[in-house]
Amino acid sequence: MPPENVVLFEDTKQLELEKAKEERLQQIEPIADLIITAAGRDLRAKEIRFLESLETKDLETFTAMFTDALNGYAAQGSYHPNDRFEDYKCLITTN
Repeated sequence: MPPENVVLFEDTKQLELEKAKEERLQQIEPIADLIITAAGRDLRAKEIRFLESLETKDLETFTAMFTDALNGYAAQGSYHPNDRFEDYKCLITTN
């Protein structure tokens, strides 16, 4: 048994992994909040895994695109959080 003041390698590694996971969750939080608001529901596990799989640069790009899309709907005055994507197919295909 090691002395109390000695930190085991496994403990340090576990702390680093937990810190990295927390930092990643903070990175995906802005886009997750946007999607949750737009969808009117919580994210599914596979959707969270998708966001986690994106590289940081790709995540920033995706967040900017999603923000622009929601701002565009809001500027039209026709977007409501409970609207369905299918309702806007005609807007997408005609633009």
